[in-house]
Amino acid sequence: MKKIGLIAVLMMTLAGLVIGGNVPVMGAGTAGEQSRQMQLAALPEAGGPPPPPPKKPYVDEVHEYTGVIQNKTKYDLSVPSANSNGTIIVPAKGYVEFTIWGPTYDLIVYREALPFHCETVKVNPKAFPFMCKNYDFMTVIVKGDFEPAPKYKKMKRRIRKNV
Repeated sequence: MKKIGLIAVLMMTLAGLVIGGNVPVMGAGTAGEQSRQMQLAALPEAGGPPPPPPKKPYVDEVHEYTGVIQNKTKYDLSVPSANSNGTIIVPAKGYVEFTIWGPTYDLIVYREALPFHCETVKVNPKAFPFMCKNYDFMTVIVKGDFEPAPKYKKMKRRIRKNV
């Protein structure tokens, strides 16, 4: 059997010619039979069409999880939003509600455009009470440049002179 290119097969198919010997492509049977005959004729050495690709594993539905990011540092911090190109500012000594769309999230907090805190957030639905609400996760940022307590000079004893 003579090997022909895919373009030649398509050209002969469009012209209504016979492909691969005695299988007429045009004018024989239904459209489904014609397409099956075209596939078999185009791939004679494989014995048929290629197998379908493997199925992707089942992905659970996307859920919205709301939690709290607390900032206990003296710096304003920024967090990139999970569902837009925006940035959320977490004020110093404050908190913000944050929404994620999966059971885990890699949280990266920035200070002055440099990474400041990294953490993997795991969701536990309605397990974190805060401000009269139950949240799905809670992250507390306490890392920072702590200033040591000031060191005082040791007081000298005063010596009294008797006059």
